[in-house]
Amino acid sequence: MRPTPRTILIVAAVLIIGVAFVITNIQSANAPGTTKTEGTQITYIIGEVEEKSSVEIPVQLLEGSDAAHESVHIFETIAGVQGAAKAVLDTETLVLTVSYDPALLDPAEVQRTLAAVGYTRPTAEDATSAEVSADGTTQAIAVTDTGKGLEPAVISAKAGLPLTVTFGPGKECRTTIVFPDLGVSADITNGGTVELPTLAAGTYSIQCGGGGNEGMLIVQ
Repeated sequence: MRPTPRTILIVAAVLIIGVAFVITNIQSANAPGTTKTEGTQITYIIGEVEEKSSVEIPVQLLEGSDAAHESVHIFETIAGVQGAAKAVLDTETLVLTVSYDPALLDPAEVQRTLAAVGYTRPTAEDATSAEVSADGTTQAIAVTDTGKGLEPAVISAKAGLPLTVTFGPGKECRTTIVFPDLGVSADITNGGTVELPTLAAGTYSIQCGGGGNEGMLIVQ
């Protein structure tokens, strides 16, 4: 029995709808912001760029031992990194693998972004140095609020010198800035200057008024 034109049209329509459904699902699975879990690995799609290289970064948890739960916050931290394609967190080894296009992204930027909020241990290489005055008696640095966080978020300064940090207007909870280890806080709703005394070598956290980690000050 030969199929009628009507039958052929129905079959063709079903096939077209089926193909469109499959294509849509594939595209949705690779859309920025998409997350999927396979075993101990949680994958997060960051952006639509070519995966030409990758970097492995050990991370540390800030809210306990539930890596799957905290992966949401880790992915939120790097969601705005331009040039990154995807991130894969192994919840057993706590290693984050980030794929990226090296023409668009220096992988050190990923490390700095994670270090700023405490997901990796910051180093001097992650930091922007304060500028020492011509007479060598003081140092200063300017910090802006990008709307997503502080820039720079990791600062390095010399021990034995007072430090002046000039903040641009703060956004969200960052209208108040806090150095909890030093007992210093300031309202920077419209911007402001924080004068820090001579500091001993060490790492000092920078928080917003809500208590969230916003950056680090490394004194050495």
